[in-house]
Amino acid sequence: MRGSIEVHRHLVERGVPHEFYRLERPLRQIAEAAALLGLDPKIVASAELFETPSGHVLALSPSSMRASADAVAAAVGKPRARPLAKNRVVRHTGFLAEWLPPVGHERPSRALVDDALLAADVLYAPGGDPGVMLILRSTDLLRATAADVAKLAATKETMDFPSAAAPGVR
Repeated sequence: MRGSIEVHRHLVERGVPHEFYRLERPLRQIAEAAALLGLDPKIVASAELFETPSGHVLALSPSSMRASADAVAAAVGKPRARPLAKNRVVRHTGFLAEWLPPVGHERPSRALVDDALLAADVLYAPGGDPGVMLILRSTDLLRATAADVAKLAATKETMDFPSAAAPGVR
């Protein structure tokens, strides 16, 4: 399993200034970090990995939002994109899916950054180990990931999640 050392090495090799902050306890998901630290969720980046017909795409968006598969597909010019299962995220990146950092992955993926993240000067993101936060400037996140900027996210409250009802019942 990869961790914050690989994230640090990736950033150092690219000359990207950054810091790490260890939380008082490990968290299960990055979305919990904003509340724990008293941060606006719009400055805490969340990473999701998608699969398209031409390969994997890393989508970075504010932790209060989720990347839309349709928006990811449109941003890369493909007919479809689908989120990877957690076990496949681990196999592709070497990191836990719930604490996926923006860089340092075992296998590279094309990266997209939601334009909402760029409104902040400083961002927080998973640092590679549960409970370790990566802190860097939004311009440095773009440089470190070589990401394209796109509108990717919808708020978690407004997303249309599949019904928990039995198949065919709505």
